[in-house]
Amino acid sequence: MIASQILRSTASIQRTVAASVPKTANKVLLRASHGRIGQSWAVAETKRLVPTVAAYFTFIACVLGWPFAVRAAVAPKQLY
Repeated sequence: MIASQILRSTASIQRTVAASVPKTANKVLLRASHGRIGQSWAVAETKRLVPTVAAYFTFIACVLGWPFAVRAAVAPKQLY
């Protein structure tokens, strides 16, 4: 019984995916042009990754750098 429900649900998913696939050759060729898709993918990935990488390096700098900042702030006061 559970197997028939699984088979029915996978069949409906396949029908949904098949309905959403473009059937005209122009759309398929437009989507398959490697120059436009590769460039837009690189730009999209760069825009997505730059803030993440910047936040990561800021976090690491704060975690590893706070002792040096405290030492720099406290050391000149201890000299007098």
